[in-house]
Amino acid sequence: MINFKQQLTKNFKLGEFFLLGTADWKPEYLENIKKLCAILQDVCDHFDDHCIITDGYRPVSVKVKGGAKFSQHLTASAVDFHLQKTDIRKVYNYLNEKYGNNGLAMSILSNFIHFDIRGTKARWAYNY
Repeated sequence: MINFKQQLTKNFKLGEFFLLGTADWKPEYLENIKKLCAILQDVCDHFDDHCIITDGYRPVSVKVKGGAKFSQHLTASAVDFHLQKTDIRKVYNYLNEKYGNNGLAMSILSNFIHFDIRGTKARWAYNY
């Protein structure tokens, strides 16, 4: 059973990563979310800003615009988010400098950043 109220860091609870449901969830994915939360907490602290998660864990059955067949979201290894007050370009640059050996993308038009913990550098941009 998933404890949605579980506090993972100062600002993040486990339930924030389940915007699209819990189907296909595996307990081993929790470690991925904990790693992402630690990084998101660092970003929030660095910019002294509040983070809004727009996509976290994504069940296989959920189809989203621009979603890759083997998306990192399927194993809770990715998060899409933005900060309340901070320009996403500044957040992107910070993540690129500090956590560069991971997946990173942004959408200026939709105002979000994709970050994943794949362990290899990958960069792309969204056109929506």
